[in-house]
Amino acid sequence: MLWNKVPVPVGVAEWAVVRISDPEAREELANLKKTLTYQSAGTRIGTALARLGPDITEDTTEGHRDRLIAGLETVTYADLDPRAPRHVVAYAGVVAGVLVTLIPASAVENDLPAFDGDRTGAPRNGATAFLLEGINTLPALRVIATPKVNRLVRNLGLGMQVLDAMRHRDVELLAEGISRDLTDPSSWLLTTIDATTKGDGNAVQFKQDVLAGRINRLDAGDVGHSKRDFNYHACPPGYGPVWRDTPDGGRLPDKGSITVVEHLIPMVALLWRQFAAGLTYRQIGETPGLAGWPLRDGSGRTLGDLPAQRRINIVRQMLTPAYARLHRTGLLDVERSTSAPIKDAAGRKLTRRPDGRRATTITMRLPVPYVDGSPWGIPTDVWQGVDKQHARRNAEIPADRGGQWSTQLMHLSPMWHKGGRWWRFVHEHTTLQLRYMPGPADQPPVWDNQRSKLAASTNMRHAFNLLGHAFLEALAGSAARSRPLTAVAGTEPAQVRELRAALSRARARQSAAGEKAARAKDLAQLAMDGNAPAAAAEHLRDQQLSLEHAAEAQTQIAQFEADLAVAAAAPPQDEADLRTPIGVATALMHWNGEPDAELRRAVAGLRLVEGLSGRYDTTTGCILARTVARIALTDGTEADLPVKFEWPNTSNVRPAGVEAAGMVAAWARGATVEKLAAKHARTAAWVRATMVAWFAERGIDTMSTALLDNPVLVTRQTVVAAVAPRVVPMPRGLTAATIAVLTAPYLHDAAGAWKAWTGCVHAPDRRLVAVLRVAGGAADVAPLQVAADADPARLAKPFGRRPAICMAPATARRALRRCPHEGCAGLLTHVLYVPETAAYGVICPTCLRLPDPALADAPLPGDYLVKWEREATADGLRTRRATAAELRLADVGIARLAGDLLRGPAAAQLLQVTVGTVGDLHRRGELPSVTVAGATMYERATVIALAQKRAVGHRGGIKDGLMSPAQVARRLGVPEWRVREYCDQGLLAYKRVPRPSREDRRLHPSVVAAFVPAAGDLIEAMPIPEVVRRSGRSRSFVEKEIDRGHLATVRTSTGDPRVLPAAFDAWIKSVPRTRVAAAVPATGAGVINGECGRMSVSAAAAVLGLSAKQVRLLAASGVLDDHRGDGTGWRWFDAAAVHALAEARQAGQAAADT
Repeated sequence: MLWNKVPVPVGVAEWAVVRISDPEAREELANLKKTLTYQSAGTRIGTALARLGPDITEDTTEGHRDRLIAGLETVTYADLDPRAPRHVVAYAGVVAGVLVTLIPASAVENDLPAFDGDRTGAPRNGATAFLLEGINTLPALRVIATPKVNRLVRNLGLGMQVLDAMRHRDVELLAEGISRDLTDPSSWLLTTIDATTKGDGNAVQFKQDVLAGRINRLDAGDVGHSKRDFNYHACPPGYGPVWRDTPDGGRLPDKGSITVVEHLIPMVALLWRQFAAGLTYRQIGETPGLAGWPLRDGSGRTLGDLPAQRRINIVRQMLTPAYARLHRTGLLDVERSTSAPIKDAAGRKLTRRPDGRRATTITMRLPVPYVDGSPWGIPTDVWQGVDKQHARRNAEIPADRGGQWSTQLMHLSPMWHKGGRWWRFVHEHTTLQLRYMPGPADQPPVWDNQRSKLAASTNMRHAFNLLGHAFLEALAGSAARSRPLTAVAGTEPAQVRELRAALSRARARQSAAGEKAARAKDLAQLAMDGNAPAAAAEHLRDQQLSLEHAAEAQTQIAQFEADLAVAAAAPPQDEADLRTPIGVATALMHWNGEPDAELRRAVAGLRLVEGLSGRYDTTTGCILARTVARIALTDGTEADLPVKFEWPNTSNVRPAGVEAAGMVAAWARGATVEKLAAKHARTAAWVRATMVAWFAERGIDTMSTALLDNPVLVTRQTVVAAVAPRVVPMPRGLTAATIAVLTAPYLHDAAGAWKAWTGCVHAPDRRLVAVLRVAGGAADVAPLQVAADADPARLAKPFGRRPAICMAPATARRALRRCPHEGCAGLLTHVLYVPETAAYGVICPTCLRLPDPALADAPLPGDYLVKWEREATADGLRTRRATAAELRLADVGIARLAGDLLRGPAAAQLLQVTVGTVGDLHRRGELPSVTVAGATMYERATVIALAQKRAVGHRGGIKDGLMSPAQVARRLGVPEWRVREYCDQGLLAYKRVPRPSREDRRLHPSVVAAFVPAAGDLIEAMPIPEVVRRSGRSRSFVEKEIDRGHLATVRTSTGDPRVLPAAFDAWIKSVPRTRVAAAVPATGAGVINGECGRMSVSAAAAVLGLSAKQVRLLAASGVLDDHRGDGTGWRWFDAAAVHALAEARQAGQAAADT
């Protein structure tokens, strides 16, 4: 399917290309048929062209018929590029196995939009793109036939693309009776010379000659009448070409001919009479006398055959000030322009327009039929009525207008100049249109809707609803929002309203008199040129009379303005519903689009239309409008209130999807989907789908749902700025690391696919963390569960990509993690699982950073500290703020005590007794307890008080205050067997306690406190084999280092050498690393099951820097909780607990060093 329109078989090998933009196209096609008939290479092409109708090159009804018979499809610019207009580029189709194309489009104009991102300004031509697509798409193409080389190549830069593509594809060129093989250097050279001299070499001169010819046809000179340079369909109303019959039975217009169509004279007269009488366009179109007006499309239909709206449009196009001047004086101004770099043509200077084209204005002179001494049989009083109607329709304020506009909120806004154009808003049916006309800033044009061009439009009712909403927002901070106005309906005295109406009428009379005087002067000059001095004298008398009327109107205007100033100072006599600014704003918000005279006067009183201006933003697809409300209050004060608002462009001429960027920009600034839907008068689903498609084009597909649910405006703007910096600028104050954190999950869907911005329900975890925060950072799971009404096990378990939120330093205990960043002592207490924090799950509320030292320069925006929550709705999952009810703790009393409630092992550690002794103390009533979630707990204060009492009180028995060898070992930091050895050696005094099967030893705390063991007896002291294992060096090397004094040692009580960890660390740092010590033994021990978070004894020893035996002792003494796995007897430790203990040991060692 070529050009998205024409089905062409892949085996097509011949292609005929004929340009039909010039009148010689018919002759050129005939010559091409004749030439190809006698060439073997072009016989099939000649046979195909012979089947075409005689008028196939003409832009007439017959030509359209012949193209339909031949099966040629119409290819437009929009088929080549969806952003281009739907103007015809070519007619194409397959005839007798040959691809036949007729191209009316220019081959030199830059008539296609530039590619996205192209900053070179390189031209794109529709005809060239049309040819290139065919050449590069048809695999079997071998021959292209065209009448002349310069008909295929008109611009050297663009045409060489076509010739180069033909040479690359080995396609021959049949032109001017010669077959050219473009792969042959000599043929290529000849063709490029022809293209340069006949095509591009003459292109500028050709354009200058063409423009001069058109100007000469339009310019009538001193005498005679103008000819036309346009299609006969475009003849002004009442005019048409001179027709002639052709030998083949056709009917063609004479080239350049234009004359009065006799049977249309009475219809033209009726048309202007109806207009002068004040009839609406609809009423004029329904007049029986105009039902027979023939249409110019060649269909044979008349005005009466069309629906009402079509009739209204056609009547409006005929009743313009320019055509009124033509029918009255025979003069019509037309503009002709060219893209060629020339400054003059046909003796006229060309002016460069803002769009880059060079133009001039020619005044055509056409014949005017006189009936009963008047042009077109229309008397002077009717022409005066026509002028009055045009003046009324061109007025800037709709007040006192009457007729069909008297109850409309506006018709025309004032004009403003920008970018070489005059702009204004125009109320057209149910739309409010932003239109423009080119012109210099110092010469405001006479506005003509038919000559103006549409830039954008929006629904009239919706536009004023949004204006009312913006006005209401602007009034929110104004003290005048509810004070009474003077310039709205009903709040002014009747005298003031009458004076305003009289002043308006006086100004209209002055304007009409001035225009009438200027027109009388033109008619007098025309009569003098026609050698009619009597008529010229009469027109000069009319001019003088009009000037006198204008002077009288000026005097009246001055008097009315003075009287109005006095009357307006008087207080109002009555009140009206629309008596306050806020009332007007509310009425505009709820306006239903129906005529409303009072609301119109209120809008006029506030001058909302007088100050209306704006521009069309092509990036966002919105009309950026603004106005200034002049608020005149009854107390005599006045205030100007600026009001800014955006209107969606709903015009059919807008590029597809252009509104998406505007919606994304508004969404990034904080607009909700519902608000955008109301603004564009569409559904929320349509808004979401449009923005999702916009993000998908920029690499954000599966994550677009989460992004649209993201409530943090800084993140929205950062992501949009990363993919489209022209739509939204990058927020200020963000570091590069912060930008990377915020955008990484969304760009190219790096985070996967999220159904909402929040990845889970946060309330249970937040309640648990809140209890831990109140408890000082750590608490038992039992009070946690009761106080938070949630399962504390979830705090120590990973979720998705998120690791465990808290630590489990001991069995049935949970502790908060500290912020790892230097200089921050905060706890990780803010739980938030979103794409940006998915790898961590928590944020430090003190420094606003993620718990990763590598992200020290990436503080998050403050909105990330808001407690966002996930919610399921009928439309799916969404994010909202958490409610107080969701975060309320189930038992506040338990929450306050959670940090002070201890289980038996923790209480035994404080009391320095066994767990069984704690039970005995409880049963004797010395240690009261509480039961929480089925667990027996003890209050910390009670336990500490009992410990102090037991430390200083009387020991009534061997169980009170005495220590077992295991307790002494823990107190001294030595193995238990060493304590027994001290007892046997007499170094420690002890007491024997008889048992049924043995005798136990007990030691008094004072004895233990006075004893200092040898440094080598400490558990942490390493024997020489352990030093060898950890350092990875040989025993002989280690012993030599000890002998040299490089490695400090201590002695046990028996004299054996030992090495303390501090000495080992200092030594190992000074020894050059020739080998890397193994983290775990080579025997295969040291298993780490990362998926389950488990570590073996040897792996734990490697992490803690201890021997396996020492790790077992830690487990036996309760420092580490060990587990047995799956019935195999394999002992393992929780990885988080091991790492926590290692950090605690390092922190303790650092404190000891300082």
